[in-house]
Amino acid sequence: MPLATQIPSVIVHQPDRLLRQFQRLAQSFLQQQSASGLPVNSLVIACSGGADSTALLHLLHRSGLWSASALHVAHFDHDLRLDSHVDADFVKELSQQLGVVYHSALWHRPEGSGNVQDQARQARYQFLIGVARCAGARYIVTGHHQDDQAETLLDHLVRGSGPHGLMAMSSQRSLTDGVMLWRPLLPLRRHALRTWLQQQQLPWRDEPSNQRPIYRRNCLRLLALPTLEQCAGYDPIPQLASTAQIIAQTETALDWLLDQYEPSLDLRHESAGSLSLSRSALAQLPDETIVRCLLRRYQTLMGSRHSLPGRRARMAFVHLTQQGDRHGTLRLAGVAIHCCHDRLIFTATDAPLRKPPSPAQ
Repeated sequence: MPLATQIPSVIVHQPDRLLRQFQRLAQSFLQQQSASGLPVNSLVIACSGGADSTALLHLLHRSGLWSASALHVAHFDHDLRLDSHVDADFVKELSQQLGVVYHSALWHRPEGSGNVQDQARQARYQFLIGVARCAGARYIVTGHHQDDQAETLLDHLVRGSGPHGLMAMSSQRSLTDGVMLWRPLLPLRRHALRTWLQQQQLPWRDEPSNQRPIYRRNCLRLLALPTLEQCAGYDPIPQLASTAQIIAQTETALDWLLDQYEPSLDLRHESAGSLSLSRSALAQLPDETIVRCLLRRYQTLMGSRHSLPGRRARMAFVHLTQQGDRHGTLRLAGVAIHCCHDRLIFTATDAPLRKPPSPAQ
């Protein structure tokens, strides 16, 4: 049973450097938002009761930048452990102590097969978005830190991800219309957050499964990263996080290059749920740029919340583009791509597949 972490009885109090660092990060964020004419009057804080999200809650509360009533704590009980309700009780009691608003939900796992971790994550974010809308908050705040950044890079690397999957988590991104995600702890380390909690004599909840290599992410954290540190002779996490940032900058540059070339692709909106572009113009580009064009068109038709096509589908699209099969069709989840003469026609499959025009048209 995971118990609240016991705090040592003798604490050496040091200047609260971490709080000051966090205040600088948060003030910079607020200044950016204010300059954009988008003040951040309230926040939704995703809090599991673990060390990272508990530290986040205390740092926001102690920052002096928001009143307690502007902070909405959201706890999502995945109900995957018999004692998961104890985590909910811990977060609720902590919220009451701090005087912040508390929201909670209990997940009812859908019947049938599927990736439980992915299903739980999707349900959690839908809950958080719902809380944000009810609270009138534009930002959901999570406790991702620099160690998470490095672990994510390794996790996506072993899955064979391309540049988009390997790039760093951004400190801000859109979740849905009117709701953004903010990750203020990305520059900070996991051990720094736990040390701060101990220095401040602030308890948190430990999840025992996090210390067992039963999931790939746990294996990377518990086995792979210590092995890398032993081989390299130094802590690799800052370098891995830096590499993820470099890949993110490269991703931005590649997207910019596609922006410059897109006008030559003769993009046309054929009808509702259907668009087309020049196959021969696209075929002149490198494979990676062709794939990026596919992903853009896919997101245009399906929206950003749908999973992007996998590697096999992407390579099939490159082949269709370069080979110029006059009547080839590639079917993806929700989108059909038809090659008709020199046009690649993208059609959302909930709409009728556009028939190829005759040569006379």
